[in-house]
Amino acid sequence: RCARFDAQLIITSLRGFFRNYMIYKEGVIDSLELSSLKSRYGQDVVSLDKTKMRVFKSSMKLIEKNGASVILVMMPMVYEKNLTFDRKSYYLFCEYFRDFTKASSFRFIDFNIEEITKDVSLFFDPVHLNHKGQQKITAMFNDALLDVE
Repeated sequence: RCARFDAQLIITSLRGFFRNYMIYKEGVIDSLELSSLKSRYGQDVVSLDKTKMRVFKSSMKLIEKNGASVILVMMPMVYEKNLTFDRKSYYLFCEYFRDFTKASSFRFIDFNIEEITKDVSLFFDPVHLNHKGQQKITAMFNDALLDVE
């Protein structure tokens, strides 16, 4: 997701800078959008770009060297979206980050759990939470932070 630097990201950053924390993703996912995902089940291959991973690893080493804590978070996506990924490549993608954090002082939290992913009332679209979903994930993340030593 590092390549997602665009005008919308800049606008969102400015909203935060000016302390405008309104949540604009209201509503719930469209059932037609969900059913359209079924035609793509198992087709999307997940891969790790070597250049981006090299930058990621060097950044994490620098962070760890300076004694900072990092929690890598896999934000949830609606269950049907998750099924569009090739299972083997998606598993290897997640396993990479689990293994990476096990070998360091960092943590990995995957919020793609059925309690979240199968509750379409929490999603604005297949990969973005709405206000209700954001509140639920924030509470879960806060609980996870309390577990940090």
